[in-house]
Amino acid sequence: MDTADQTAVEPTYETAMLRELELIPDAIPADQLAIQWDAAVESGMLEGVLSAESRISRPVSSTA
Repeated sequence: MDTADQTAVEPTYETAMLRELELIPDAIPADQLAIQWDAAVESGMLEGVLSAESRISRPVSSTA
């Protein structure tokens, strides 16, 4: 995804995701609900290891 497109889409995507999270507990009882959030790609983007154009299947070398 082009960086300009990503910047344009992110606010709407975030709003939609947060709205979905608000609706889930209305449909599933709390004692039967577990939400897992996988943020590996997002963390890599924040750390500058991955870019929006990166392919997930491409190995990323460690900086540690």
